[in-house]
Amino acid sequence: MARAIKAIKEEITGAIIGQPVLINALGLDISKTFDEQVSKTNIVGLLTYVVAVAIFSLEKLFDQFKKDVDVKIKEMKPHSLRWYNNKAQAFQYGHSLLAESDLYSEVDEAAQLVKFSAVQEIEGKLTVKVAKDNGEGNPTSLVGDEFVSFTNYCARVKDAGVVLIVKSAPGDQLRLSLDLYYDPLVLDGEGQRLDGSGNTPVQDAIREFIKILPFNGEFVIAHLVDALQETEGVTIPNVLSCETKYGGYDFSQVNAQSVPDAGYLELKDEDLTVNWIADV
Repeated sequence: MARAIKAIKEEITGAIIGQPVLINALGLDISKTFDEQVSKTNIVGLLTYVVAVAIFSLEKLFDQFKKDVDVKIKEMKPHSLRWYNNKAQAFQYGHSLLAESDLYSEVDEAAQLVKFSAVQEIEGKLTVKVAKDNGEGNPTSLVGDEFVSFTNYCARVKDAGVVLIVKSAPGDQLRLSLDLYYDPLVLDGEGQRLDGSGNTPVQDAIREFIKILPFNGEFVIAHLVDALQETEGVTIPNVLSCETKYGGYDFSQVNAQSVPDAGYLELKDEDLTVNWIADV
């Protein structure tokens, strides 16, 4: 950033005072400041001011040059996946972008609909998966005008020539079948806690595990087993089968891990089968 003319002039005059040859030539006193001895109308005083102004002007030109270069780089550099992800979450439902810009006139966090997002590059195409918050911290799909508006927003902010595929769908349906060995001192034959503190501790543990998965993160069966083993009253959780279903497709078997096509999973009561086995 360009320095003030006064600061530049003080640096020049300070350098003059620090040079014995110049001090003697100009007849100055080293114990006094330059301005105390040289008037503004003095030729030396005028020269130092003119040089200071010239340096100030040059520094201002350098500042402007840097700004111009930054703009050029911003306009020419292809954006990263992280940039697209940040842009997805910057979307403001019901707001218009500035003319010839990918920015809004102001940030309205209340209108920022997209709370979950992930961007992937697959075969030269970018896939953007997004979801909003259902009010309980869980993802849910954009619907109707929400999805239409977001899709048009993406078309405006993306780089020219980039093929962008936008997805916002109900979560992949998870279907589980378990043999659940339990401690009969803690749980009953239907998985309810004997102390009355919870009727569905195992089901709650599964849903909590799904909830804390990163958006578009891997669902790993072994990690689900680990989470169930941390549940009080569960001794051995054995996953007999695990399947997922996206949209109108059929259920497909998950062998070890899977990334949800929608970016997140949902579990319905009818899709969870538990065989309760007392561990005695």
